[in-house]
Amino acid sequence: TGGPRPLERGSEEEGGFYECEANISGQTLLEDAPALVCTNPLEAKEASAQKRARRPGVSLEEVRDLLSPHGPDVVAFFDASEDVWADWLAYRSEIRKPYKSSRSFALLVRCAQRDAEGDVDAVRAAVERSRANGWQGLFVRPVRAKKEPQGAPYSLQAAPVGAPTPERLLAEMRSFYDVNQELFDALKSATPRARMDYAPLLRDFCAYRVRAGRFGDTFAQHHAALELFARECFSKGVHIF
Repeated sequence: TGGPRPLERGSEEEGGFYECEANISGQTLLEDAPALVCTNPLEAKEASAQKRARRPGVSLEEVRDLLSPHGPDVVAFFDASEDVWADWLAYRSEIRKPYKSSRSFALLVRCAQRDAEGDVDAVRAAVERSRANGWQGLFVRPVRAKKEPQGAPYSLQAAPVGAPTPERLLAEMRSFYDVNQELFDALKSATPRARMDYAPLLRDFCAYRVRAGRFGDTFAQHHAALELFARECFSKGVHIF
């Protein structure tokens, strides 16, 4: 009687509970207590590591095999960015958020290829951005090519601005030739007839370029196209008095 009896392991049928007998205020009670586990901390750490090692995890070779049915473009994208994906896997392990299966990782690669428009540099930038900010997710967006410096307004490297309408392009082209009068003079001297009306020709040219979706071309491109356009029109006797 006195204190509780030493704990004894219960049977599996009893749910693995310990049964103890205690004398409390003169009454004997049977209590079910959950199983007690006394484990060495080093053993617990080793067991946890072994458990993590048994997880399926991600195999980049398996990921590549899973991507193969989705076409050569996504496979080529994965091959070109494999070092980036290895870095991303390492980072996710560092923050204790590893991927659990190659299948889910293959889906991530496919989505990244779509969102990056096949640009490996876009994925690399996304990984670096997530690492720098401590993010768990990968946010991929295409890296847009930077436009070359346009230089002075209405230079050959510049481009028309404003709404892409024939009227706006006509106004921009007139301003361009006001600044670059020597180009307009060269254009006129290249035509076979001395007397001509360039006003309607330039208007028709601008309408044609807008219809073709070329409003945003540089003035150098517009000028070269106008030379061809004028040569063709003048050879047919159009806009010539």
